[in-house]
Amino acid sequence: MSEGTQTNSKLTSEEAVKAASSELYSDILVRACRNGWRYPRSYIENGFRRHLAELKLQLVDQGYSFVPNMTANDLPVRGPISETKRRLVGSRQFSCSHPYWRDE
Repeated sequence: MSEGTQTNSKLTSEEAVKAASSELYSDILVRACRNGWRYPRSYIENGFRRHLAELKLQLVDQGYSFVPNMTANDLPVRGPISETKRRLVGSRQFSCSHPYWRDE
């Protein structure tokens, strides 16, 4: 490769980032619901888009590049995301543990 085309970026798929963002944002909504906060579907849809955009910016800052339909080396941050989810969401015994916004 020529010097101008070399990169030190890590690759992950768009789909893996979308899935991770959706999982994390869903958990944020579950926590909000447990605190008595429920949002209209339009707010939630905008929130999903904003969360994805912010996650992508954070990953770019960490050296990631995104490619469509990639399976090898897919988003190695899934482990930390799962750990964060366990810590933040906790037990699934509460009624807010399902995606209530899909019930509308």
